[in-house]
Amino acid sequence: MEVDIMCHNIMIKITFFVAFCICIFQGSSEEKAVCSEKESPIKCCANYKLRGKDCIPCYGYSGPQCARSCLPGYCGFGCKNECLCEQCFPVNCSCFYDQDVEQAETKRKIKTVN
Repeated sequence: MEVDIMCHNIMIKITFFVAFCICIFQGSSEEKAVCSEKESPIKCCANYKLRGKDCIPCYGYSGPQCARSCLPGYCGFGCKNECLCEQCFPVNCSCFYDQDVEQAETKRKIKTVN
């Protein structure tokens, strides 16, 4: 019984980590972060916000300066990813509940087949 619980907890952590890594690597190299260096401070493009002297990507938010939080059902960089479970964390797209992890895996398999 304890082994099953440990394995289940490990799988949840792995799922969370994988979802986080996917979100981190998506988008950051696809779009330009700095729209204008002529202004002071520099002007960040949509889906990036100014932190110090750098434009950093928005995860769980979108728009200029990350002003809008993701609508329900969307998540990740600039809210461009669709949640694969009933409810997910907007920042990294991981599922809130254990049954959602199974639902997300099923949706992932269906998308892969199509």
